[in-house]
Amino acid sequence: MSISTSLLRDRQNIARYNWGFRFALWCALLWGMSYLGLDIMSKNGVFIGQALSQRNPFYAGYLIALMIVMVEAVISTIWAISNNSLQEWWQLIRRFDRINLQYLLCAVCGGSIAWLSFVAANLASVTFSVAMVMFYPIIGTLIARLWYREKIFKQGVIGLIIIGISCACLYLPEVLYDIGNVFFVVFLIGILVGFGWSFESAIAARAMDATSASLAVSVRFIYEAVLWIVISLVIAFLHPGSFPVTSSIALVLSEPRSVLFLSVAAVALTFNYYAWYQSFLFCGVCRGLAVSDISGFVIVMASMILLASQPSLIAVFVCLCMFFGVFLVYYGQASRVGVLRAVDLSPVAARLARGRPLRTMTLKSAILVTVAEHQGIWDYELAEKLTAGMRGTRIRNRRCKQIRLALVEAAAAGLVVPVEDAIDNGNHFGEGALISNYRLTAFGRQRLLTMRLLRK
Repeated sequence: MSISTSLLRDRQNIARYNWGFRFALWCALLWGMSYLGLDIMSKNGVFIGQALSQRNPFYAGYLIALMIVMVEAVISTIWAISNNSLQEWWQLIRRFDRINLQYLLCAVCGGSIAWLSFVAANLASVTFSVAMVMFYPIIGTLIARLWYREKIFKQGVIGLIIIGISCACLYLPEVLYDIGNVFFVVFLIGILVGFGWSFESAIAARAMDATSASLAVSVRFIYEAVLWIVISLVIAFLHPGSFPVTSSIALVLSEPRSVLFLSVAAVALTFNYYAWYQSFLFCGVCRGLAVSDISGFVIVMASMILLASQPSLIAVFVCLCMFFGVFLVYYGQASRVGVLRAVDLSPVAARLARGRPLRTMTLKSAILVTVAEHQGIWDYELAEKLTAGMRGTRIRNRRCKQIRLALVEAAAAGLVVPVEDAIDNGNHFGEGALISNYRLTAFGRQRLLTMRLLRK
């Protein structure tokens, strides 16, 4: 490998890592602002206060979760189809396998945790309810490290320790001061929420070995919407008349301002999830979760500006410490993070047989299987195979970009490895672009066998 190709490879890794940071930062901003909007709705009597009253925060949280996820499912599906294709989305939905099972687990974890976070927001405040789960990068990192050996460096460990201490300093004094009262209940909910989102992040990063982030978010929200509908029907059947879901929704939707706030919150949370999932692919679960922790800082600062609230100096100081911990997790690791997982990267030279037809797979799965079927294949050859028969230069170019991005994600996950690099002379992707010859790794082979995309 020449110096120029080595430099291009390093630049590609750093660019991918920095894009992961940007996605995680967008996640933090959207997450913080959407929860702040829900707080404004409930406290001003526009949403829950006027339509339901806050006598039952558990029911209020359920109603928010139910209505928001319906909008999220629609938006995320439109986004997924526009980024991929209707056929690819349908193939993933209709074939329930281990990949879909993992997204179902994400829906169960994320859906129940979203409900609990809305309950905590009604019991206490949004600032407190979001800040109390800021320890979740520690749990998520441990799961990712033990499950599929995600890399974490000493500097990142120090940053995670600072985040954990800051989180404890932020809400433990209030819990101990009000022990036996509502804050103790919120504290217990916060522990559950933090663990739930940690499990979801690790499961989603694992499942996205075979799908794109946009497809993952769409399937996950569809499953969550179905789960909430089933739960509503079961409770309505067991307790008819005591669970006025339809009338409650009608009351909320009769207020134009609540419809506006609800729609904005749903859009923000949908793209928050897309950015969250995409950050796992580009920079890993540990760093994606850590940077998304900035949402607590966003809420504190936004509350001061928009609501003229005055958080305590301790809260501001702790948020700044947490921000410094996030900085340590991220900074200085870009040049060292090529492959995100410490797995067996030995290239597999033998040709492997696919487990089912390519037309039944997502694009990312088809890419990995096609690489497995060859002893080594250049990315432009792969693009030619998977775009054969496509009409329109714009559509083909877009699909080629998606293929190259999927290969970058797969290489970062340790599923494939570039065994040879060269510089494009302008005949493939563009003059000066990095082109690579990829092979499946031993870890990638095992993952594809587990997902039944390959057969022995």
